Amino acid sequence: MAQQKLITAEIKKFLKKHPSGSQDGLQGEAKVACRLFCPFTHALTWYILEGYEDDENLVYGYVVNNANPDFSEYGDIDLKELQSIKQFGCPAVERDISITVGMTLKEALEKSSDPKPDWWDK
Repeated sequence: MAQQKLITAEIKKFLKKHPSGSQDGLQGEAKVACRLFCPFTHALTWYILEGYEDDENLVYGYVVNNANPDFSEYGDIDLKELQSIKQFGCPAVERDISITVGMTLKEALEKSSDPKPDWWDK
């Protein structure tokens, strides 16, 4: 069986239209390129929001720490690093095909049952 592509052509197109900083301050209304997760542990989930023009392996997103949601944060995500993680000899990070490109972060969090940050409501 072929390994799933984490970043498809459709996602790359989205990231080109949403460069770094383009969704600052939108919080839950930010558009999501995709959701990446580890099916073996469910400890971390990565919501990819923006791309960098000079490096297609580096993206910006929201990382949910399911073990301790208080430590969830926005930041840079290295796609090569995620693709290199293996569990039992298999890729440990997958793309959630139920999250569509362009869905809001709030919608994606609700659909996947990941916690939203408390500070969004303040």
